[in-house]
Amino acid sequence: MNWAQKFVVDELRLHRDLNPDGEVVAAVTPAGEKRFGPAIAAAGLGPSVRIVPVAEADNHDHGRPAVICVVGGNQADARSAYAGFGRAKALGVPVVFCVPERKILRTAPGWQNSGIMYEGMFFLAAQYASTLRPRGGAYCEFGVFDGRTFVMAAHALKNVCGTFHAFDSYKGIGGSLAEEATHFHDGHYSANVQTLHYNMRSAGVGAVPYQVIPGYFQDSLKGRTCRDDGIEHVAIAHIDVDIYEPAKLALDYLTPGLLDGALLMFDDFDQLAAKDDLGERRALREWLAENPQITVELYRTYGVYCRAFIVHRNDR
Repeated sequence: MNWAQKFVVDELRLHRDLNPDGEVVAAVTPAGEKRFGPAIAAAGLGPSVRIVPVAEADNHDHGRPAVICVVGGNQADARSAYAGFGRAKALGVPVVFCVPERKILRTAPGWQNSGIMYEGMFFLAAQYASTLRPRGGAYCEFGVFDGRTFVMAAHALKNVCGTFHAFDSYKGIGGSLAEEATHFHDGHYSANVQTLHYNMRSAGVGAVPYQVIPGYFQDSLKGRTCRDDGIEHVAIAHIDVDIYEPAKLALDYLTPGLLDGALLMFDDFDQLAAKDDLGERRALREWLAENPQITVELYRTYGVYCRAFIVHRNDR
């Protein structure tokens, strides 16, 4: 058994042990079967782990499972399969990834083994944000999907940020411009809120104080600010909404609460060929033009498309 096969088998064991009174469904794609099938079959996971082809996994005639684990050949394969679980998501069944390329952290992140990828960025963000005043500012994440980076933030920032806030439609992307829809179409990246709650618990950070604000941002954020939701100070905001309109609405919502020195993290800043008239780049450019009291300074580039900025305010 190689390291990747061991990872998948260990994940399935973990979900089995977390749900002693429920059924765990391992939904395996054809590529996932080729890569992991023999190892899963040989692992002896027991009757509470039902292994089914992904095409049959959203049929719940056997009853409502405790969790569905999507086993793909790689992250792209698993993501493609993940989009097909509409019935399970509507029923409130957690649907989680079970591929080594997209793991949920169960310990605090560090940078030594990961470089400046997501884990490294959140490690550095925790060190940096500890210098902000007042202490205990909020962490706000816009575009949460299955909660992978929200869990990472909870591990890294639980002793730095006072509260955590998750903003997502839980129906996927909404509001793509025609030029953005070639990469990010409406409905893409749909997950249910139960998956976030499940991943927080399974990662050991379920006790971290967090709030979920559901809905398309055109409904949940437009004409509102963070102060309307009791968020007085924002230390770190992670914007992972891929496209222009929700990114701009998120920035407008944050404006009064961002601390001087706050971190703005953009997950897709260099997506869409890094065009200034699309996506998160356009949102930041327009927001800065509308708020001359605010400037930003590049802090780090990380991942493939990501950038983090330090916020400077001359009104504080």
